[in-house]
Amino acid sequence: RPVMVSRSRAGFTLNIIDTPGLVEGGYVNDQALDLIKKFLLNKTIDVLLYVDRLDAYRVDNLDKQIVKAITDIFG
Repeated sequence: RPVMVSRSRAGFTLNIIDTPGLVEGGYVNDQALDLIKKFLLNKTIDVLLYVDRLDAYRVDNLDKQIVKAITDIFG
């Protein structure tokens, strides 16, 4: 399930949402994307940052599939 952590400084609030489970068994997990979409319903998204492991330096086909799925869901 997505988890949100909020921090406020100087009148600015940053909400960080950890969205685990986007990949399961080497494929994009559509159920996880649906949970994330429901969690973010009626929330304003200013920036979406996709973060991957540091030891996986290259971008592979699965990364491209994840970015496409996120784009399809959130625009």
